[in-house]
Amino acid sequence: MREGMSRLQEHLQQICSETSEEAHRREPWREISIRLGGYPLDPGIRENDFCDCSQHAVPVECFAAFSNAYTRLVLRHYTSVWLTKSVNRVVGESKHPPINKVIEDLREFFGFSESGVPKVFQTWLHTALKSRFEILEGKSRSGAFRDRQKLNPLRLLPSQCHSVASCLAQVFRAEFTAQIEGIKKAEIAPADVGEGTGRPRRGRPRDKLVELRRRVIQEIAATGVKGEEYCSALAGRGLETSISWQKNEGCPRSYPEAWRYPKWRKRIQDEKHKNTRSHRIAQRSSSP
Repeated sequence: MREGMSRLQEHLQQICSETSEEAHRREPWREISIRLGGYPLDPGIRENDFCDCSQHAVPVECFAAFSNAYTRLVLRHYTSVWLTKSVNRVVGESKHPPINKVIEDLREFFGFSESGVPKVFQTWLHTALKSRFEILEGKSRSGAFRDRQKLNPLRLLPSQCHSVASCLAQVFRAEFTAQIEGIKKAEIAPADVGEGTGRPRRGRPRDKLVELRRRVIQEIAATGVKGEEYCSALAGRGLETSISWQKNEGCPRSYPEAWRYPKWRKRIQDEKHKNTRSHRIAQRSSSP
């Protein structure tokens, strides 16, 4: 952690470090083919076997600089987890400090005020691909790239990372901008009339703060997974337990870890039921 970081920036740094290391552990430099079907023991890997995400927050076009399909698969998944977790943290934090402080923290941490490509995105990629850099550096020292007529992959890799980092910076900036604009509008716009008061009830409409979270819960619940599998699926999509649970009652951040405790197991089940109830009602009403 950098000295003098705010609490939000400390959380963002932890998310950044964790996701880049997780990406590195999946060895994104390996030459593994991606297949659409086939049998479980056939060569290659199916994207659905790698992760059960119905969609990713980061578009696949960001990784066009890499010709290795497995590299694109790993980096897309974990940068999407990085973005989703960061957005969830920012939305949670925006309830407490002034929104301008949140904006200031984001600009400073992600380097959005810098000219050129912000360093944080290049650092993330270098961490995820650090073994690839080490392999190429070893080959370079042994003289494998002496032929100047051939493309030197050690020189190519930094430029590939730079291209991807530039695209990531645009995607992250756009997503945070949309979230902040939504929060600002919700703060200044009166919500529905408070029950029994006749006065507008101020505050952010619930859907603006929890729409992303509710959608992820509904998508995972619709797959039919339960218990530990459900919690693992939530964690795989970058979701953490409710910030209010963590701050007020000491709940573990990780869903799989929280599931170990009877108290939090019940709360997780209640949360799932609450967020899927309207979805179930809509399905029943549309049935013939």
